[in-house]
Amino acid sequence: MSVMPLLDKKVRKRKSENPRSPGSYDYLGLAHWWVYNNGHASTAFDRRGGVYRMSAEGTRIKSYSTVIGRMFDPVKKGGQPLILLTSNNYSPTTQTHMGAILSAASHMDYLYIANPDPCYMDDHQSNLNVLLSNLDHLAEEYPKKRRDSTRKAVANAMAENVSVANRYASYFKLKKTSPYKQIVKFPMPDDVDFESKIEQSVKDRMMAEQRARSKKVRDLEKQKKKEYEKAQSQLALWLKGEEVYVNRGYLDKVYLRIVDNTIETTENASIGMGDAIRAYIRFSKGKLNKGMHIGAYTYGGIDEDKNAHIGCHTIPLADIDKMVATVIAERAAYAEDDKRDRDKAYAEEMDVGLDELFGELKDLMSGIDNAVSEISGAMGVPSHLIGQDEVS
Repeated sequence: MSVMPLLDKKVRKRKSENPRSPGSYDYLGLAHWWVYNNGHASTAFDRRGGVYRMSAEGTRIKSYSTVIGRMFDPVKKGGQPLILLTSNNYSPTTQTHMGAILSAASHMDYLYIANPDPCYMDDHQSNLNVLLSNLDHLAEEYPKKRRDSTRKAVANAMAENVSVANRYASYFKLKKTSPYKQIVKFPMPDDVDFESKIEQSVKDRMMAEQRARSKKVRDLEKQKKKEYEKAQSQLALWLKGEEVYVNRGYLDKVYLRIVDNTIETTENASIGMGDAIRAYIRFSKGKLNKGMHIGAYTYGGIDEDKNAHIGCHTIPLADIDKMVATVIAERAAYAEDDKRDRDKAYAEEMDVGLDELFGELKDLMSGIDNAVSEISGAMGVPSHLIGQDEVS
């Protein structure tokens, strides 16, 4: 997120004072450089930690590897950018870095917040929840204070937290969030019946949190049901042989199917039919021992729930038996169909063959009659006497 340059006199003056990148331990120089240049620079490298002591990375500035400040675009063109600074306590060195940044950005719009590098709505909600927790703590401490000065300090701290929440929610458009609504309604020390309102506020918040948890559980159950139904429809298509993704996280077990003489599982594993059948025969004979291989997978035995452990898969033995029975039935049906087709082809072949044979036989008989007539004429013997034992 780029930051629009500031064109006032102070900016020109400070940029002229810091035209170059800072030196190795010039934390203040780096802070000023980051505020006005919004680029990449760093101070000395810490060999023990393996990181730079302080570094500027675009809109972010880090102390070692922790983001302690981030710059956001101004709300209005030509206005001041918003700088979020961490409100957490760190080591003395990081506190020095924080002091340098505050000095460089003191004339700008800045806020102290728990997480100065929010990226998601959860980060924003977390920041508002920290402010709400601060209010809870201060409200609990307020009645314990005896001096007016300390009570006033606690009241001012509460007002400051509400002010920060207002500015933060206004910039990031968070006024419709639940934590912000609770902060706005939070009782303040100058309210009438402050302590009783605090108690009621705590009760209301607890009820709101309970409602939110219940809603979250209901939403989760609805989502789970939706995903389960989707997984079941995907499974039905997968069992038919279609190439679809099955969310196996919502399946009650590992399912099997046969595709092109290969057994596949819903866990994206596969094994050849030959390896599977050989392993099943070996298992039926009691000769399949733990540690033996079934294809590329190691056999892990049968557990007390009658599940077979093959590699990292747990497959019900009943499903394996059912698949083997299906394979046998399909093979028998295929053999029966094949025999039926062969018988039909033979019958058709025999029909054609007999017609051809009778035709050849007719031609043959015609040839024999002609040959007999020719022989009888040559010998002067009637043809009907050819073939008798004696001729007069």
